[in-house]
This record gives sequence, structure tokens and C-alpha cells, in this order.
Amino acid sequence: MRWLVIGLLVSVVALLLVAGGVARHVWRQRRIVSEDSANLDLQKAQNLELDNALEIHETGELPEHKDLSSKGL
Repeated sequence: MRWLVIGLLVSVVALLLVAGGVARHVWRQRRIVSEDSANLDLQKAQNLELDNALEIHETGELPEHKDLSSKGL
């Protein structure tokens, strides 16, 4: 009976360690994905600015005003 209780306690401790490791892994992956998403939004805004600059250079005219704030960037 004593060995069964010891085995149960060891199993519970191992289960808690694994659950903590899984939670840590999920939090790290979410943080990485959110950082990548923020970087992607920044790249999109920079690309739009570069596209506008190229339009000015190629045509010699100012393009229509594009309000980037309404697009959620």
C-alpha cells in the first residue's frame, strides 16, 4: 500500500511538471506569433510608403491622398 501512495505522488508531481511545461510552451509560442504579426503590420505600412514614393517618382505627380489610418495599419 505504501508503494502505491509513493507511486501516486510521483505521478502527480510528474503530471504537474508536464502541465507547466506545456503551459510555458504555449505562452512562448503565442508571444512569438504576436511579435511576428506586429512585424508584418509594420512591413505592410513600410511597403505602402515605398509604393507611394515610387508612384511619385515614376509619374512625377503626387498620387491621391491615401489615408492609412482607416485601413487598420
